[in-house]
Amino acid sequence: MTLINRNLLFITTIWYCSWLAADAAAEKLSYNDMNVRDPKGGFVFQKIINKKDVLLPIINSAFEENFSDILNVTQNIIDPRYATGHMFAFDIYCKTSDNRSVIIEMHLSKVKSCLSRSVYFASKAYSSQLDGMKFEPNMYDALRPVYSLEFTNIDLFPEKEHFISKHALMDRKTGEIDISEMKFTYVELDKLKKKGLKSHKQLHTDLEKFAYFLLHDYENSLYVQILDNLTETDDWIMSALQASNQLTWTSAENDQYDQLRDSCWLLHGELDFAREEAREKGREIGMKKGMEIGRKIAKEEVYKRVINWGIKNDFTAEEIAGIVGLSEAEVQDKIDLSYVLYGNWS
Repeated sequence: MTLINRNLLFITTIWYCSWLAADAAAEKLSYNDMNVRDPKGGFVFQKIINKKDVLLPIINSAFEENFSDILNVTQNIIDPRYATGHMFAFDIYCKTSDNRSVIIEMHLSKVKSCLSRSVYFASKAYSSQLDGMKFEPNMYDALRPVYSLEFTNIDLFPEKEHFISKHALMDRKTGEIDISEMKFTYVELDKLKKKGLKSHKQLHTDLEKFAYFLLHDYENSLYVQILDNLTETDDWIMSALQASNQLTWTSAENDQYDQLRDSCWLLHGELDFAREEAREKGREIGMKKGMEIGRKIAKEEVYKRVINWGIKNDFTAEEIAGIVGLSEAEVQDKIDLSYVLYGNWS
């Protein structure tokens, strides 16, 4: 081999190794190398959950089941039959390979009756399985279990220390789950944030890891460090990161995200304006009410002084009434009340 060929082979080998190193580094991007959007937002959350390699570990961990596959994932389900009344709407609705239903929702706002709402939605999803079926004695055999997974910023269970709680219909005496038709899992994100984790080793289940990922505390260097450690052992976390990395989105997805973000900003602006209007109205009402109370207090003070002067000068109640413009009975009531409260007119 000539010297030129040897040099060419050497240069080619160096280039190839550098390319492999760069490719490996690209696959192991750090959180800081990405333009990650808040995964709790509706658009990003749905984009993440739509990935089966992310969805399966989460729901298997949430319900301690062994779902083998997801047939379909549907987003923003609204039943039109309830559009004029009590509708049910899901952020994510999944059907498993054995026809079980999984509802996944993200609640960022403080919503009253969140628990009742989740039970209502799960019950609707359960009962609607029989819609359109002709009544037969064994028709209920077609019903399949429904699972509800709720992520929320609300402190649903203040007395519980852990941020994940799992619920099912069970025998109150033995604690056995004899009816497994509906299961509920609630993840309280605010409680996890207050927990203040120090290491990724404190996260034991896939659901715990995903909940930590949802915190999106990018200004916290410890959060970034823990997340980078998780991606070393959990490929699905990296997949979730890539889904929320805006640098990987298509032009259409970026446009849709911008439109939704602008709509949210507009809504927040309208709410802020409405709150300010309400505060101003409250101040006006308060001032008006205060002036009315002030006038009433001033008038009572005038009555008190005139009646006091009349009593000291031996005026009768009838004579005092003529001076202050009250009835004789009203003047007498004020005199009697003063004696009851203070023992004399004061």
